[in-house]
Amino acid sequence: MKIIITGACGFIGAHITSSLIKDGHNVVCAVRDTIKAQLMFPSSEVCYCNFNTDTNKTMWINRLKGVDVVINVVGILQTSRKDNAKNIHELATKSLFDACNENKVKKVIHISALGIKESDTEYAKTKLAADSYLQDLNIDWIILRPSLVYASNSFGGTSLLRALSVLPIIPLIGNGLQKFQPIHIKDLVKTISFFLEKSSQTKEIFDIVGPEILSLKDILLRLRSWFNLRPTKLISIPKCIIKFFCKLGDIFNASTVNSTSFNMLELDNVSKSKKFSSYTKIKPIKFSQALEMESATIQSFWHAKLYLLKAFARFILAFFWLYSGVLPFFNDKQTMDIINVICTNNLLSSIIFYSSCFTDILIGFALLFRYKMITMYRIQIIIISLYTCILTIFLPHLWLEPLGPLTKNIPTLLLMLLLLSVERDK
Repeated sequence: MKIIITGACGFIGAHITSSLIKDGHNVVCAVRDTIKAQLMFPSSEVCYCNFNTDTNKTMWINRLKGVDVVINVVGILQTSRKDNAKNIHELATKSLFDACNENKVKKVIHISALGIKESDTEYAKTKLAADSYLQDLNIDWIILRPSLVYASNSFGGTSLLRALSVLPIIPLIGNGLQKFQPIHIKDLVKTISFFLEKSSQTKEIFDIVGPEILSLKDILLRLRSWFNLRPTKLISIPKCIIKFFCKLGDIFNASTVNSTSFNMLELDNVSKSKKFSSYTKIKPIKFSQALEMESATIQSFWHAKLYLLKAFARFILAFFWLYSGVLPFFNDKQTMDIINVICTNNLLSSIIFYSSCFTDILIGFALLFRYKMITMYRIQIIIISLYTCILTIFLPHLWLEPLGPLTKNIPTLLLMLLLLSVERDK
């Protein structure tokens, strides 16, 4: 069976794609990052797509030639500088569905989200619009609405939960009683396999939920136990404070701490429907049982420990660059004295002074707003290395200064190398 899967490199998409390949399907990965997809799934065909721009069905027609099934897993939490939720969830997705209808694709499996009917976020509205549109088409469709999806690996919201669970004191959002029905990724993959094998039409919506309702507090405590950490104190953080930090997350382009996350946590993510289990005969695994069956690795523990530290380190570096860019304007004589040792031409010295200050400020803002982070870390490493080498040649005595103006560059470089190494989120 020839299957095209959109979002094949994402957290959920990658698990589904691996399962499809294992089952012997002819898989086409429709992704934005084609190089990454080719590295992840070298035996599969890869085609480029961009849900931000592919809002016309003609852009999908050729991609769907000879395709039997389309599995749509594309999704973002909220609109950002580089992604538009309405385009991705609604306009491009509708165009994809229209192309499926025109190409007479046998089946469309669409991964939506639980709770979108009750939420008024842009995420929920755009997701729901695509769901409604698909239901009106003359094509076999299945809409899956999972609760919190978890696995032995993590991304996004599940990574944040793991990070919170390993803190010395666990912070709770309000009272921490927000409800979820966590579903293991293997059960979601089994569900997709079930519908792929099903020959008759379905045209149904399924709430994909686990067998137990857990509070956020329960999930955090069980994750902590999974990491072999003893129980600790929990502290309730007022929602007004959480909301403030989520607003900051909107401004600074945070991937998980933002207004959409906060608004969705205001509602329980559970379902009373038993249709999923009764229809598919799949018995989903309990959260605690799944954790017992997949022991936490030391790599998972490191990831959880570093997840929040990485964000704090980025803000500290941003302050460092902004401070080093602004401070010389208030103490330009000392700075110019150092530059004049290297360059005696007054005009060139002034150019070096202003360009270096503005470069530092630009790097600081780039870090704050998470702009091309890997590139920015590489630029920082190059600048600090050049700065250290030039001062070593012209002012070697700075290495012996009591406050270590050059010696401090060594741990700074190491911090940048560490952040460069752990920048990838998935």
